Amino acid sequence: MTLFDNYPYYNLDVAKASNEYIIDKNGKKHLDLRSGLWNVSLGYRAELLTRIQKKMSMLLADGLFYLDIHSYHHGIYQEFAVSLLEFANCGHHAFHKVFYTSSGSEGTELALKLSHFNQQRKMILAFQEGYHGTFFGGMAVSGVDCDISKAYNNVNEHVVFFPAPRNQSMLDELLAFIDRNKETIAAFIFEPVIGSSGTIAVNDTYLNILMKHCDMNDILKIFDEVATGFFRTGARFYYHKLASPPDILILSKSINNGILPFGAVLIGEKVSGLLLNKHIDHFSTQNGNLLSIHAANETLNYMIEKEAEIKRNVAEMENCIKRVFDHYSMRYSGAGAMFSITINDVNITNRIVNELKEFGILVYYYYDYSNEGVNSGITLFPPLFLDANKLEAALHIICKKIKRYL
Repeated sequence: MTLFDNYPYYNLDVAKASNEYIIDKNGKKHLDLRSGLWNVSLGYRAELLTRIQKKMSMLLADGLFYLDIHSYHHGIYQEFAVSLLEFANCGHHAFHKVFYTSSGSEGTELALKLSHFNQQRKMILAFQEGYHGTFFGGMAVSGVDCDISKAYNNVNEHVVFFPAPRNQSMLDELLAFIDRNKETIAAFIFEPVIGSSGTIAVNDTYLNILMKHCDMNDILKIFDEVATGFFRTGARFYYHKLASPPDILILSKSINNGILPFGAVLIGEKVSGLLLNKHIDHFSTQNGNLLSIHAANETLNYMIEKEAEIKRNVAEMENCIKRVFDHYSMRYSGAGAMFSITINDVNITNRIVNELKEFGILVYYYYDYSNEGVNSGITLFPPLFLDANKLEAALHIICKKIKRYL
């Protein structure tokens, strides 16, 4: 992700965390508008952590910290799978099977393997601005840093990138390509809001048309909701805002509030049908890690309890962000509680990010390697419980600092 001998980006010596703050060894509080690395969506809340700590203590008291899910049963495997499916389906029947993974990157790897069973087709479509992880499969379909992945012997030889459609002409070009190549396209992998290139929100109408076109041509729809899932854009998952569900749903990050490495891939009946009597060559030692699943189960229960509050707060934050950014005439994009401000100068971006850190505000930067850094700026992923008034105060500081340079 960076030069081999680089220091950590912030080089901040962290001592503790509380609610929406990271606190360094000198006791200085930093407002975390990054939600960790987009995964501590609920913040560093003692209430949630106490629940998880209690559950883990019970497991450890029984000597249970690891089981090989390939060989043994445990009640939590089925319990969490059922709960996650009910939560993701939200009254519908989009998904009915769960694969456990250790990360979002592994989730992409698995999803691409599953797409291989779609009539042995090889071509994968992906958005040029998208990012899907650092395993070989993820690198292959990550357009944002495809130039870097060339060092790994053309891992994307069967991948075709298209820019995320911003107008009807771009959409028509993409649809025409699908029509010409429908017999060879196995899957299209999406981020409904592209995170790593500046929170690009693809028009819902375009997404619906594109997904319908995939269905008409038996092309699997893979939704990467590693960043957008679990209320980040207001809904439980972004696909709930659309006319139809994807065939494969990749989840990680907020699934257990970043407490332990964990993820899941959900599939529906269409993909299950393709897998009947097939051998799936995928396994990781830590898939089904008991502590990780229990952390996810407690986190999901907590989210369900607080769902109305989370949705209300995300809506308030979205309104606050748009209002303040419009006031300062910022160039921005995003949805819910994930927004970016365009700066398009890497040096200025780094300067602003570090000045904000010294002020006690932590933000994320983005840099599009595929566009020679022309597309760059800062990204905000505030914790979902963050008070909108506190967010607004920070936004004014951020915008004023940006205005000094632009």
